[in-house]
Amino acid sequence: DFFEIFDLLHIQRMALRLPHESDGIIFTPVNLPYATGTCRQLLKWKPPHLNT
Repeated sequence: DFFEIFDLLHIQRMALRLPHESDGIIFTPVNLPYATGTCRQLLKWKPPHLNT
């Protein structure tokens, strides 16, 4: 699913209700077209205990 950044609290609440543990959130610029390969404009966030 895709959400606006101001929906972050909603996303966090939704993650708590998942039947599995969420391993993080990926922030993508809204105007960025889909492309394969490495994308330096993405921000991937994980809870500290899941960072490797």
